[in-house]
Amino acid sequence: MSKRVKKSEDEEVVTGWKPDDEEEKKEDRPRARRSGRNKTKVATYDLDVLIPKASAPEVSSNPMLASKYDGTQDVSGWIMSEKLDGIRCIWDGENMKSRAGNHFFVPDFFMKNFPKDMVLDGELFLARGEFQKTVSIVKKQDKSDRWKSLKYLIFDGPGIKGNFSKRLKVLEQKLSEVDSDYLELHKHEKCKDEEHLQKEMKRVVALGGEGMMIRDPKSIYEHRRVKTMLKVKEFHDDEATVMGSEKGTGRLEKLMGALVVKNKAGKTFKVGSGFTDKERAKPPKKGTVITYRYFELTKDGVPR
Repeated sequence: MSKRVKKSEDEEVVTGWKPDDEEEKKEDRPRARRSGRNKTKVATYDLDVLIPKASAPEVSSNPMLASKYDGTQDVSGWIMSEKLDGIRCIWDGENMKSRAGNHFFVPDFFMKNFPKDMVLDGELFLARGEFQKTVSIVKKQDKSDRWKSLKYLIFDGPGIKGNFSKRLKVLEQKLSEVDSDYLELHKHEKCKDEEHLQKEMKRVVALGGEGMMIRDPKSIYEHRRVKTMLKVKEFHDDEATVMGSEKGTGRLEKLMGALVVKNKAGKTFKVGSGFTDKERAKPPKKGTVITYRYFELTKDGVPR
């Protein structure tokens, strides 16, 4: 949680990803450019930007995980997209599987013409706010026609060499050649600054979406949790009374590490981010009312 608030003004939207171009936003649905139609060939790629197929099991395991955005990172020039309310899915060139490596029971019509020589990272998505319905379709083993209501929205290619900006360009080119009603590249856009990010996030949330993802265009694909891919959820503001403070550790050993506060609902918790070193050296006294920011409430009603 942090105690800073900013409001948004302008926004810039790009369909697909072209680092130096700007295009007008055409729709609010969390979709990208539809894959090419009226083609029957199965796409295969023998390019120097792709990792050899023999490495597919390696690059399709342990997908990259996002860290939380706390408002302190400078995301100007990063690439943002809507955070989908779907199920993470990896295509390894033959099968679709979960983040943990468990195979999904997918009907053949859904995977028809998916690229055999590319590893894809994305989400199985039905619609905003329809996560439980998505789960009910994907977790069953009947390979039913209900899969026709899903899309496989792609946001990365683990086997493509180069930074995220380059990976998106390769994906845009190659997925446009695939004849599939179910495979699409998720829509990405260049972020001007935090105000732009917050404005776009509020638009998405108003439409029933979860929030945003923001990524460093120069980042490589890593098979671990990273700080170059951040998930952003809507901030809420509230007030709480300072009950005390705790000492910091490491670099903050001689400073305040976190404030212990109680909010209007009577919940006691800690606020540890959003402070400068100067503020940590002289933390608010007991009884002071502070304003804090949080993403959501836990099941116990505690802000986080």
